[in-house]
Amino acid sequence: MDAREERTELMESQTGSLPVRREEFLEERVPVSPGGTLFLDLDRGSVDVTEQDRDEVHIRAEARGWGAHLVMFYLARKGDDLELDADIDSWLARLFPGTRVRVSVEIPPNYSLDIRTGGGNVRVEEVSGGVTVQTAGGSVKLRRVAGSARLRTQGGSIHVEELEGNLRAQSTGGSIRGDDVAGRVEARTAGGTIHLAAVDGPVEARTAGGGIRVSFVDEPEGSLETGGGSIEVGFPEDAGTDLEARTSGGTIRIDHCDVVSLEQSRRRLIANVNGGGPPLLLRTVGGSIRVRATESERLPPQID
Repeated sequence: MDAREERTELMESQTGSLPVRREEFLEERVPVSPGGTLFLDLDRGSVDVTEQDRDEVHIRAEARGWGAHLVMFYLARKGDDLELDADIDSWLARLFPGTRVRVSVEIPPNYSLDIRTGGGNVRVEEVSGGVTVQTAGGSVKLRRVAGSARLRTQGGSIHVEELEGNLRAQSTGGSIRGDDVAGRVEARTAGGTIHLAAVDGPVEARTAGGGIRVSFVDEPEGSLETGGGSIEVGFPEDAGTDLEARTSGGTIRIDHCDVVSLEQSRRRLIANVNGGGPPLLLRTVGGSIRVRATESERLPPQID
């Protein structure tokens, strides 16, 4: 029995829980208390989630197009947790590739999300709870989330704006962008750029096919590595770092900083910047490195 089957079995056996409902179209308002989690497990489909002031979860799920009648929604409850599944047999899904599934949800404050879809975009806006997203074929967008986020997509980009928590983002086929992240950031992509602005925490960023640009609101810290682009880092004028920068195919440049070089060559620099501070490792195979102090929390649009 896998994790989803086990969770559903527990929900079905819970005394006083909402009975499991199986429908082709589903709209339900379920009273809940803050602190619960909404689990969405879709064979395919896009998801939109926002927050409301009522202590209830409002779910609307529908399928359209050829083969829509083959999609079945399953809703179950355990305590203040809810689970919605959207199932379609895999061989039938191949016969009806144009079938579209869309799920729209309003959740109460301090309610968490665990979203998994086999193909579709996911958008979450103005929620106060932890967010986990995994999609096999779409983009992920988060905006104004008061909680940590774990995001993964196999075929799209990730864009996060105003996150009050830690961020873990992974994409195998797109770019990663974060604006105003108040926490630790881990970002990895195999096929795009990484752009992080106004980050208040350490950053671990790796990409095999693009550049990396990060601006910190405080002392810079972390590790930035790319195999196919340049690296640019910005931070406040009064912040310092213990820097190690390496490049195999470009130059290393530091602007508007006090630098005490400990070891320097054309392709490598180890130095105390602005008196030193947390460690910062920058490494690129096919590009240049630029480090500079700035008056703003954001870097200019592009590297000079």
